[in-house]
Amino acid sequence: MRRPSSIAEVAEWSSSGEEFTLHLKDFLHEFQRSPNLESLLREPPALAGRFDKGHIADAYLAAVAVHLSQRSANRTFAVRGFCEG
Repeated sequence: MRRPSSIAEVAEWSSSGEEFTLHLKDFLHEFQRSPNLESLLREPPALAGRFDKGHIADAYLAAVAVHLSQRSANRTFAVRGFCEG
């Protein structure tokens, strides 16, 4: 079974709230296993209008992307600081 490899794929593959939840969960598992900031770069298509409460899924997906990028940046900074210091 193929899992979404980016935030954009989560949105592209989702045509319902249930699919959104499953695809986001799969993406988060992949990101936790192998963090990749490039998976957050491509802007996802809007979910608003695609399914009920799609606008909420848009906001949630944006918040997840921001959180993961900040967490990953902090982890990278901490590792670099530790190795250089």
